[in-house]
Amino acid sequence: MKLSNRINHIINMCNYSDTIIDIGCDHGYVSIELINRGKCKKSYAVDINEKPLSVAIKNISKYNLDNKIKCVLSNGFSSFTNLNNCSAVIAGMGGSTIVDILKNDNEKISNMDYILIQPNAYPKDIRKFIYSNNIYVEGSITNTSLHVLNICLTSGKKAIFLSQNTMANIYGH
Repeated sequence: MKLSNRINHIINMCNYSDTIIDIGCDHGYVSIELINRGKCKKSYAVDINEKPLSVAIKNISKYNLDNKIKCVLSNGFSSFTNLNNCSAVIAGMGGSTIVDILKNDNEKISNMDYILIQPNAYPKDIRKFIYSNNIYVEGSITNTSLHVLNICLTSGKKAIFLSQNTMANIYGH
């Protein structure tokens, strides 16, 4: 499976967590690679639409990972009741869509280990949500090849925010 630089970078940014949920899974590549690289024991590939979820199911079966990755038709985290000791990737969608997911499930996500967020548009919507919900930017990592990655904390848990501009600077798209 050939991964884009963007997806590779997202996977590399993930810390180990027993369970990682890929919201907006599309083809399921993030979940597949998280398992293959030992970033988690179990993953959920989640999408709101049946068509991309069916593609993910086929890809997961192709790599014989049906016992480690479960596909879930869901709007964000709405199908989950307990997110303790879980982490998540929310990538490849607009900032306003990501904010809607975070708003709808704000109570549930407060106990997560981390959420890695990479919007493809409107990162300012996420920044506004972060600041208006007492989620603060703890610091930033500056690196000549990575530019700036903002690290945010929510209820003592880490959320890593990759802005659209950061990804464009890294990968030119």
